[in-house]
Amino acid sequence: MPGERKGAQEPPEVIPELKIVAEFTGDSISAVLDYPIDLYKAYYRAAIIERLNRTKEGKEYLKKAKRLATTTIDEKQFNEFKDGENKWLLI
Repeated sequence: MPGERKGAQEPPEVIPELKIVAEFTGDSISAVLDYPIDLYKAYYRAAIIERLNRTKEGKEYLKKAKRLATTTIDEKQFNEFKDGENKWLLI
């Protein structure tokens, strides 16, 4: 066709993560590329959490992820559980 260059290709797809951060921040892709890596990662994390919070399934996923990431024990709740009806579960 007239006006087309030979060998011209479609522009490469934007990396999905960049697009997510650009939409979240309202900045352009080129501006996002100039972010320091720690800021980029923080925005990406916040954008994913915001997207997950939009649905019931996403909220359940975040709740489970938070529980699985917990490495400390709630001693008060543990002692209430241990001293209650469910004592047999600890054997």
